[in-house]
Amino acid sequence: MKSGDHPFVKQDSFVFYAKARVETQAKINAMLTDGTFIRKEMLDQTIFDRVIAGLYASEHTIPKHIKFYESCCAGMT
Repeated sequence: MKSGDHPFVKQDSFVFYAKARVETQAKINAMLTDGTFIRKEMLDQTIFDRVIAGLYASEHTIPKHIKFYESCCAGMT
């Protein structure tokens, strides 16, 4: 990601697919409540599409994460 792709991204960065994880909605809500996660603006669709393209292209993506995306998230955008 390039600086400015999203208001949160202040310098060139990347998605570290090797550390991706799947969490339950309850755990994500708890982490939002306790401040572990901080809600930010949605990604622009073109940036989100680049992130998903990277999910498929990265040698560090494990198959269960692609399966999760395809079963739960694909087609929602």
